[in-house]
Amino acid sequence: MVRVLAAGVISLFLVNGAVNGVMAAEGSPNMALKKAGEKGIVEAQLLLGSQYLLGYGVTRDNGKARQWYKRAADQGNPKAQTVLGLIHLSGTGVSVNEAMAATWFQMAALQGSGQAQLSLAELFAEGKGVLRDYTEAHMWASLAIANLPDGANLEEAVLLRDSLSDKMSNDEIAEARDRAAGLHLFARKSQSVTPR
Repeated sequence: MVRVLAAGVISLFLVNGAVNGVMAAEGSPNMALKKAGEKGIVEAQLLLGSQYLLGYGVTRDNGKARQWYKRAADQGNPKAQTVLGLIHLSGTGVSVNEAMAATWFQMAALQGSGQAQLSLAELFAEGKGVLRDYTEAHMWASLAIANLPDGANLEEAVLLRDSLSDKMSNDEIAEARDRAAGLHLFARKSQSVTPR
């Protein structure tokens, strides 16, 4: 879990790539970036959250980082929701709250965030913030495998799913696969619907 958490934190803090060129003087964010964030532009909010969380070009401030990520998360952004889950899970500037972490991970996981799906699978496997449920953990790990790019996190998801399979009956594994297929199908259908 620690390896997944560390990899997730690193990858999500640098949400939209390098932050170079979007900072003003050391200690304060670029005014245009801040105005864009205040107007509700999610990409600006993510960058501001990253800057404050890492102290990159600004004075590190976990409270301000959380505020910017929350603004983006409240607009439904899965990257921000995942970061908020990681913040609550690690206790970065807040008390550790595994249940709150699970809530944020679930919001992002339902939108297809592989990192959030893997983090949620870990929580269900360990019974942290949620009741231990191997079937639910297996489902989320399977979905993470489908949504993560190649790399350490993908390997972690495969190892988790396989270790869970060793603890589960064939019926429980079949149930987890059915749930994953149903959720995957639901996500595809909801993404293909175009508003009129």
